[in-house]
Amino acid sequence: MQEDNDARFFLSNTQQFSVRSSILLIHRQSLLLENDAPEVYVPGGAIHFNETAEQAILREAQEELGIALSGPEFAGVLESFWDRDTMQFHQLTMVFRQRVDDVLFNHLQHLNYDHLDVSAQAKMVWYPLTEAARIIQPRKMITFTALGTPLRHEVERD
Repeated sequence: MQEDNDARFFLSNTQQFSVRSSILLIHRQSLLLENDAPEVYVPGGAIHFNETAEQAILREAQEELGIALSGPEFAGVLESFWDRDTMQFHQLTMVFRQRVDDVLFNHLQHLNYDHLDVSAQAKMVWYPLTEAARIIQPRKMITFTALGTPLRHEVERD
């Protein structure tokens, strides 16, 4: 949800630039995605002014998932460009990833959404990586899932 100190900037009445952090939570060959139909994306949100990308993803994980992450791995940066209606968007996403053990996996399967900062219709769903690759937005986010790989920089234009 939009907050006062989010790094989202309207450059004009038709252009928005934003900076966000996202977390790829991986359990075996599954990825946790936020299904907010018709959109499906990874948990995360806007970086606040004077907040590091890692601080942002730790805060977002607490707000959206009710969990305290420990040492997420920085995977790289995804630049996304897309249009929706009369708006043009340019977004920089600082991508983090973390392997999830069975205990955390089970916790994340039974979230109480009443106390989390997600839209009313959104649900967190575990998808096999092959299915996630077909539905995730932005599409190139899936390229960051391999743990322990070098930092990446991807660009996606819709």
